[in-house]
Amino acid sequence: MDYHALGKTGLEAQYETELRGTYGSESVERDATGRRTQVLQTISQASPGDSLNLTIDTKEQKYAETALKWAMNEVGLKRGVVIVTSQVDPRGWLKLFEDAVVGEAIVDRLLHPSQRVVLKGGSYRERLAKKPG
Repeated sequence: MDYHALGKTGLEAQYETELRGTYGSESVERDATGRRTQVLQTISQASPGDSLNLTIDTKEQKYAETALKWAMNEVGLKRGVVIVTSQVDPRGWLKLFEDAVVGEAIVDRLLHPSQRVVLKGGSYRERLAKKPG
């Protein structure tokens, strides 16, 4: 398994070349137990990858905040919340992961302690769009 590629989809996969830095290398001295005692020579310096800054439109951010507060209020939650929204039923989430073992672990950790709330009705965005102003 290529652990360097684990979890890289979307933007992270798209910008992998720019985001990945380079490893450095050193010649080191170790004691009898294998612990590093000193650096003898730096052969090449490590270099960080580039940063990727993402922004969200302030209007969209306000909509997201309002929607989150509305949803928390609907189910009576005050704090300590992680909300996952999906149009895919949780039973179908495993198919979204390349590695089934990792996918099962993630889905289990999300679903096991959770309370599932299925919201029915119109779209929150549609309701916002109908509001005057």
